[in-house]
Amino acid sequence: MGWRSLLSAACIVALGIGCADDSPGDGGLPDGGDTTMDGGGGTDGGMATSDAGDGCGDGTVDRMSETCDDGNTVDGDGCSADCQSDETCGNGITDAAAGELCDDGNTEDGDNCRSDCLSDYACGNGVVDDIASGGSTDEVCDDGNMLNGDGCSADCLSDESCGNGVVDLAAGEVCDDGNTVDGDDCSADCSVSLLCGNGTLDGVEECDDGNTTDGDGCSGTCLVEGCGNGRLDAGEDCDDGDSDDTNGCTTACSFTCSADSDCADAEPCNGDETCSDPGTGSSACNAGMMLADGTDCGGGNVCSGGSCAAVGCGDGTVSGSEQCDDGNSTNGDGCENDCTFTCSSDADCDDGNTCNGDETCSGAGTTSSACNMGTPPAVGSVCDRGRTPPTRDVCSARMTCVRSRCGDGILDTGATPPEECDDGNTTSGDGCSSTCQMEMSVPPTAFRVVTARLISPRIVAQIPLGGCQDITDNCVRVFGSCANDGVNTLLQTAIDPMSAGGDYSLHIVELFRPLNTAAATMPTEVHLNPVCAEGATDSCGPDTTMPDIVMGTAMNMATGACYMPDPNEVNDPGGTAYSPTANTVGGPCYTAALPTLTITISGIAIPLSDATVSATYAGGSPPNRLVSGIVTGFLSEADARAVTLPTTLPVIGGDPLYQHLQAGGATGSGCNVGGRRAEDDRDMNGGTNGFRFFLNFTGEMVTWTGT
Repeated sequence: MGWRSLLSAACIVALGIGCADDSPGDGGLPDGGDTTMDGGGGTDGGMATSDAGDGCGDGTVDRMSETCDDGNTVDGDGCSADCQSDETCGNGITDAAAGELCDDGNTEDGDNCRSDCLSDYACGNGVVDDIASGGSTDEVCDDGNMLNGDGCSADCLSDESCGNGVVDLAAGEVCDDGNTVDGDDCSADCSVSLLCGNGTLDGVEECDDGNTTDGDGCSGTCLVEGCGNGRLDAGEDCDDGDSDDTNGCTTACSFTCSADSDCADAEPCNGDETCSDPGTGSSACNAGMMLADGTDCGGGNVCSGGSCAAVGCGDGTVSGSEQCDDGNSTNGDGCENDCTFTCSSDADCDDGNTCNGDETCSGAGTTSSACNMGTPPAVGSVCDRGRTPPTRDVCSARMTCVRSRCGDGILDTGATPPEECDDGNTTSGDGCSSTCQMEMSVPPTAFRVVTARLISPRIVAQIPLGGCQDITDNCVRVFGSCANDGVNTLLQTAIDPMSAGGDYSLHIVELFRPLNTAAATMPTEVHLNPVCAEGATDSCGPDTTMPDIVMGTAMNMATGACYMPDPNEVNDPGGTAYSPTANTVGGPCYTAALPTLTITISGIAIPLSDATVSATYAGGSPPNRLVSGIVTGFLSEADARAVTLPTTLPVIGGDPLYQHLQAGGATGSGCNVGGRRAEDDRDMNGGTNGFRFFLNFTGEMVTWTGT
């Protein structure tokens, strides 16, 4: 079973589907067995949480469940807040509050964690490691990040200085032959390769047409010529490599202005524009001094707010050809300073950037009109920067249109050839090759989901003889007694091993190829129907008949939050805060955006869009556990209404799925556990109504038997 099956089980149980037998008192729901949970007892308590035990902080060490107890629940004082760590280096627990960066269970150098637990030997950790202290390489520098162009290269092997023998493109070098002497293969300042002009692409040359002549498409320094490349080529006044026409250089590679006349906008009321620094790369058009309102601007019109408008605009009364008149000269408030509506269609709001979504106009053609932000497309979506010749452009995580390149950390499946992965570098041997193809020979690290809990939306059902009930965590009650387990109890029973009283029938495994928490990104795949076997360490492998796999790219963060839920999406607007709430995922952690997940319930497909998986690494370095994990996805209201439950189901047969989700009393059944419209789990995804699913999980490392 996978995420689809897990969520399917949740929905089926929640909706009161079927009984294991026809005995009275079952409430028409499946028999949940006698599983007892740690988080509250019985079937009402839901599943256990990772909170500290009841005695942690009482000053007495409970040898059954505690490592230490110093009388408080505070980290960094020699005993962790959960009483599980004495915060000493070598105990196998990374105690960040005690200053540890890693802890592999010993105090030896050279095994992925330094003997003092202050370095994991990873580039970007801010510590300059060397082979003598156990590192795999002698780092030249380490500035705490994995970025090029800031004085320390992304691999920590170059200080980006000319003459060090490393070509640092991000630092502006064209070549670097290990010295700062002219007359050899590279100039003394590393800006000119003396191999240019031999007709062969050498090193970092972009082109080589056999000569060193500018203006023929390949410059005298063997760089491709063309407007927009950020370099001044023959025939260009300037070239700043951007699409801003106002910063001294236009997109046509001419100066912004060479005379005041280049800046004139034909609007007399905003004054006479002037050109500063004309004919230079610093040229700029400057606004003139706006004429006073009421100044005659010709044609029977007068100036109002810097615009030449018909008499009457701005007086608060709609007259003549005015669409509106709100009595002010403020734009963007529904009525512009020329007495036209802020927008009459979506096209009026388009900012020309496809990567931040399609802007929309609300209240079109009225004084309430406003331009609204769009929903950004997925990272890696195709866009167009308008370059000549055309380039392959995609949307970045910063909602900008950039040129697609292998190694940029953006998975571009439409590239030629299609990228199978993109881990932010062009280094082979790390799971993603230098050409962005998966390296399946690299041993993966696998984690099996061992706990799962649906947080939101709440699952409700109108139970005969039991009334409207929230059965997400609570058992199904008939005449005040539990007739069956709730959703999350049954989910956990399906996950738990048989040795612990579970069914061991639900398996979800996430693979990392390879697991490299120090990398900015790494390939990941979620197996939704693996075959697993119990053991001292469980083993799992892919289904051999029809494996169900979702592939993506995981983005790592050493610190900060990889995922932070929006409380307004998790909880209802009436003030009820669900407990426990959806997990916040903190560093060291990862997050991965996955394609749309389709939940299949009794053959009915329910699509969840904008799905993400995120979790915190735990258990040492490398990690052997995933904690504080969360899976999210969005079900549109239209899809929830369109899904019809089979007529063979008791009580709920023929109902739309939407009817059994809390929608502020708007559902057809009227089942609402709070008895009021405030109990509302509906959310918005851009401009779409629906329900955001939040599923907490944890995972443990298993042996992977597949490739």
